[in-house]
Amino acid sequence: MLIAVALLVPMGVALGVPMPTGLRLLNARAPHMVAWAWGINGAMSVLGATLAIFIAMNWGFQVTLMTASSTYLVGMVALLVAAKP
Repeated sequence: MLIAVALLVPMGVALGVPMPTGLRLLNARAPHMVAWAWGINGAMSVLGATLAIFIAMNWGFQVTLMTASSTYLVGMVALLVAAKP
């Protein structure tokens, strides 16, 4: 159980930080867009899960993981650009 926690906590933190951070930045700059961001997050969650299954079935899990990693990398770059003053 400790090994599972040690392996999952860092990834959980890394995947869980961008949304609240992005919402905090968005609320500071355009508070009227926060509801829109939540809506887009929900829609992309459904689309992402569906696309992950499609990609895995057609091209395998390695391509699925690389696609997910690339998506998070693009999101991280967008967050860093948005965080600049």
